[in-house]
Amino acid sequence: MVMVNGAPAPLYYVSPGQINFQMPSNTPLGNARVEVNVGGQQVSSFDAQSVMLTAVDPGLYMNGPRAAALNPDLTPHTAATPQAAGTILAFFVTGQGTVKPAIPDGSAAPAAPLSMLEGTTLATIGGLPAEVTFAGLAPDYAGLAQVNVRIPQGLSPGDHPAFIVINGIPSNAGLIGVR
Repeated sequence: MVMVNGAPAPLYYVSPGQINFQMPSNTPLGNARVEVNVGGQQVSSFDAQSVMLTAVDPGLYMNGPRAAALNPDLTPHTAATPQAAGTILAFFVTGQGTVKPAIPDGSAAPAAPLSMLEGTTLATIGGLPAEVTFAGLAPDYAGLAQVNVRIPQGLSPGDHPAFIVINGIPSNAGLIGVR
């Protein structure tokens, strides 16, 4: 069990070397205490950690140096599948901040009504502004945001860094291929 400020957090994946959990939405901004418990006892190999929570901290899902994005046909975007300008790619992020309507912690987002990001969401690809056509929770997933972005005109063929920016805070960079 993962505890945040003494309250249980929803778990998504647990293995001997990794635990994926959702930060409870009611955790106050600022310092939060995270600890791992098994059978009510703190795990000795994991000391309680203090983490700083901010309103947003977008993290782009990655596959190596590439953004873990989907092409329009829902196949993974890879170096072997560059897309043309004007194509819309689906990017996935965490740390997106509040959404409306709110979804209970640990629950999958519904397909209707869509739960939209409340923050101002922008994107760049290759240093150029890129149109955001959707910014909300990915339906059928818990805590996963999807940002659909149109590849801008004017990029040369090859790999270009993509960033998602929420409320002025940029994500990490992930490469996407343009043809």
